Amino acid sequence: MLTALGRISPDDGFTVLREISQHTNVRLSVVAQYLIEHARGAALPGVLLGELHAALSRHAGPREGR
Repeated sequence: MLTALGRISPDDGFTVLREISQHTNVRLSVVAQYLIEHARGAALPGVLLGELHAALSRHAGPREGR
C-alpha cells in the first residue's frame, strides 16, 4: 500500500513503516493495521498521519509533473 500511495520502492515502503513505528512509539504491526484500515476508509490517528506524510516526504523521489 505504501509503495502505491507514496510512489516508493517496496524497500522504502518498509523503511517508512519502520520509521513511523519508531517515531510514534507504536508497534510496527499496529501501524500496519492502522494503515490497512485507513486504506479502507477509516481515519488515521493524527500522530500517525503526520509521521506518514513526513516519512513519505523523506523517501519520495522526484515525481513527474512537479
